[in-house]
Amino acid sequence: MRVFQLLFLALTRILLSSYFIIASLIKIFSWGIEERQLFESLTVWEQIIPRNGLVYTILAELLQAPTILIGLSFGTYLVLGVMFLLGIRKGVSVTILSASLIVAGVLFHPFWLFEGEQFDVELLAFCMNISIVGGLLTHLMLETHRSHSFDYEEAPLKMKFRDEE
Repeated sequence: MRVFQLLFLALTRILLSSYFIIASLIKIFSWGIEERQLFESLTVWEQIIPRNGLVYTILAELLQAPTILIGLSFGTYLVLGVMFLLGIRKGVSVTILSASLIVAGVLFHPFWLFEGEQFDVELLAFCMNISIVGGLLTHLMLETHRSHSFDYEEAPLKMKFRDEE
C-alpha cells in the first residue's frame, strides 16, 4: 500500500508541476500574444474600476508595462513549478502558485462580465484554474499527512466500549 501511495503522490506532483512548467515555456515562446492578451484583460478591468482609487492607479501602471507582469508570471511558474516537482519548499511553492492562479482566474477570466458563449469559455477557464488550486492543496495535504497516517492492516484501531469491559 505504501508503494502505491508514493507512486500516486509522485504522479500527481509530475502532472501538477507540468502545467506550470509548460505554461512558463509557452509564455516565453509566445511573448507577443501574451502581451496582447494581458493588455486586453487589463483594459476590460480599466473600464470597470472607479478611476479615483489605488486599484485603478496600479492597473494604469500595469497597462504601461505588461512585460513586467508576463516576466513575473513566467519566472514564478517556472521556478516554483520546478521546486514543486522536486519537492523543495512544497508549502511555499503551493501557496504562491495557488495565489497566482486565483489572481489570474479573477484578472483574466472574469466570466461574470460576459454573456453567451464568451461566458461559458471564461467560466471554464476560471474553473480550470480553481481546480488546479484544489489539486495543489490536496496534494500538499496528502503529502504532509502521509507520515502521520496508518494502514488498518498494519495498525488496527482498537476501541473499548463500556459494555465490553
